[in-house]
Amino acid sequence: MKKLSFLLCVCLCLSATALEISEVHEKVIENTVKHYSSILKQDFTVNINCPQIFGLINGMLFAQAKAAGAPANVPIPSISYVRRTHKASKNQDKYDIGWGRKLPKEMLAQAQDKIDSQLDAFGEMCSALTLDGLKEIAELASDNTCKLLQENPNQFVVTISGLDEEFTEGVKVIGANICFNKRFNTVDFVSLKLLGGKNIDITINHQKINGDNGNKYGAVPVRIVIKNNLQKQVGGMAIPPQLNFNLGNYNFASRGDMGM
Repeated sequence: MKKLSFLLCVCLCLSATALEISEVHEKVIENTVKHYSSILKQDFTVNINCPQIFGLINGMLFAQAKAAGAPANVPIPSISYVRRTHKASKNQDKYDIGWGRKLPKEMLAQAQDKIDSQLDAFGEMCSALTLDGLKEIAELASDNTCKLLQENPNQFVVTISGLDEEFTEGVKVIGANICFNKRFNTVDFVSLKLLGGKNIDITINHQKINGDNGNKYGAVPVRIVIKNNLQKQVGGMAIPPQLNFNLGNYNFASRGDMGM
């Protein structure tokens, strides 16, 4: 309840008196950027589930199959997860579907172009809204003048105004409130003010993980809840007003200790 109350304060304190941040706050912000950067410098795989997006893709594939003359009893496809394979050494990401239930083989082949385009759109969204996006959010605080809005023993909130940053294609950020975790060097919550009166609120839950041979990867995001009023389409899909990303089964290649 304390954490929820604090995050509510993040949203309400836009009109509060802002204070100068200290060197301690600056160090946490710097370490948060380093933390997310360190993760993205590793080769890893992670399973990502987003029921809202998967439901849209499943619906598109089913409608396409029916339009192509599929029998009445054709199963509605279901996606259990998408596996992201991140190759830092090649600056490359690949996304593969983990099916819960597939369309019949011949219909799946006919729908492959649609599947590929939706995967590309999903990958773009994942980059903007998960690990890569969290790193860019932390960099907003590192690269711009911040004011301190709120603080408790575990977290603090900074506000940034006068921004002119593109968060993703066609989405421009003009201000932000960002909640940093002092202990884990992570972003716990962010409220982005967008051009045109739109906004994105993101709540992030992290979990510490260790790899083989004692390698330490620190806290990684395992659940990201995104609320928005964008009314925007990505890859032909309208972004729902709330997205729930669940990230699990992280598997890192052993490329050294990430501890700072």
